[in-house]
Amino acid sequence: MYGKYIGCIVHADDVILLSGSVVKLQKMLDVCYCNGLDLDVVFNAKKSSLFVVGKAYDVTIDCLHIGCDNILGHMFEIFRNVF
Repeated sequence: MYGKYIGCIVHADDVILLSGSVVKLQKMLDVCYCNGLDLDVVFNAKKSSLFVVGKAYDVTIDCLHIGCDNILGHMFEIFRNVF
């Protein structure tokens, strides 16, 4: 947006994390978890979801987690030709 990378969008109690790699997304989740501990904020992995966009939409990715809880992934075929 205006030449800037936007990796986090927040509205009320909803957070959207955007990342170009799975490894960096996991690091972002780790930062959220650690800061949540400091701020007494709990992230609910059961209410969280993950989706992949682009040509590699059908590639199996490692399970992501927030704290000790896994986040389920959803691969949406509709996005494969978007990017």
